[in-house]
Amino acid sequence: MPLNFAGQQSLGIYQPAASELLVLMVNGGAQTRTGSHRMQQQLALHWQRAGFASLRFDFPGFGDADGEPGTFVNHASYLTELPAQLEQYFGKARPIVLFGLCDGATAALLASPWLQPQALILLNPWCRTTENHARTMLKFYYLRRLLSAEFWQKLLRGQWQASASMTSILSLIRPAFAKILPGYRQTTPQRTTSGTDSLTTLNVDTAIPQALLHWQQFNGPVQLILSGADLTAAECRQLLQQSAYQSLWQQANVIDITAANHTLTDAGHLQQLMAASVLFLKNCAATTTKPAEIKASL
Repeated sequence: MPLNFAGQQSLGIYQPAASELLVLMVNGGAQTRTGSHRMQQQLALHWQRAGFASLRFDFPGFGDADGEPGTFVNHASYLTELPAQLEQYFGKARPIVLFGLCDGATAALLASPWLQPQALILLNPWCRTTENHARTMLKFYYLRRLLSAEFWQKLLRGQWQASASMTSILSLIRPAFAKILPGYRQTTPQRTTSGTDSLTTLNVDTAIPQALLHWQQFNGPVQLILSGADLTAAECRQLLQQSAYQSLWQQANVIDITAANHTLTDAGHLQQLMAASVLFLKNCAATTTKPAEIKASL
């Protein structure tokens, strides 16, 4: 399926299925439409067998798409161009479920007011802020490191680089406790306007509060899938424990995949994602009013 983003040609792969639900798969990082370790390709085939259509595609600068690589903020702007193209292909609007990994999930959240999805599937969404990253590193990395046998073996052998480690830890303390330090100012993102200009003013630092605001404004079901052995997932979990975002955690369908890494390279972990997502999609389909048959002009 040829697509166009900001005047640049791209290529999408559409896999049809019985359900009217269409899963839009949003790449994270420097990924092509196949996904890390063919994750998106495998997911699309699994969903098709379960009766759900999907569309995966390359953003400009990656894979078979023209143009130069951009950030996930650029990707969010590109996503706002999809509804008109999809309506042209399928003859009318289809109910959409957005799936995204890492900053692909964040891009999906940023573009959600324009895509108007019925539901969201967020896998290890990128929620990094300076303060939250510092707290997560102190709590989940350095604390676990302190309790590990490897650390004490290095210490006893005289192999621990104390100076470098202490410098790294001290650099995290101030941002981790910024809220209680003098001079702290918290910025509040504004509600999104009807145009896409609000996305063009964002950068990778200011985009996270805006994405979370869009999540709070979203009224549909959300499946949040977190890997147990992933710093990005730990940062997301840590952030959603804050009082301002606890409602997002409480209202989401949270799936913990124990010991999984960021991209679920273990086949068993990917199978857990497949099973959980299919169940979620079935529940979404059950609450969707089935429209008239859509004629695809592919």
